[in-house]
Amino acid sequence: MIYKSPIETPELILKEFADVFTGTGRLNRIVKIKLKENSVPHVAAPRKVPLVIHNKVKEELNNMVEAGIISKVEEPTEWVSNMVVIDSPKKLRICLDPRPLNEAIQRPHYPIPTADALVTKLQGGKVFTILDAKNGFWQLPLDEKSSYLTTFCTPWGR
Repeated sequence: MIYKSPIETPELILKEFADVFTGTGRLNRIVKIKLKENSVPHVAAPRKVPLVIHNKVKEELNNMVEAGIISKVEEPTEWVSNMVVIDSPKKLRICLDPRPLNEAIQRPHYPIPTADALVTKLQGGKVFTILDAKNGFWQLPLDEKSSYLTTFCTPWGR
């Protein structure tokens, strides 16, 4: 399809491919988190949530459970991160502070191309775009064992 005006392009794309722009997408592969040998588990205590936003936070957590993004954890886990709440005028966001876990993760090594290599590959291109994955980390399904590594605490449980 050739568009006459770049201004109408986003709306037409959203309309034509509405099925891929709704909800939270998921990658078709399961991600496994591997920890470094002898890493020391970390269990964080819950951070305080201001009373004035308790209901908003609970509602957002319930929405995330209903969407299959998170699930309640009843059994003990070796790793528990803090929940961090960002309450902006536009939207309340639930984030984690997994710094101790991040330090313990054994990361795969991927060679990152240089800027020169990328420019060479893009040479002759006529159309470029930028895509942003909404709630990017939510799109990475974890295997069961890895999912317990990402347990986080709230004032109401894990």
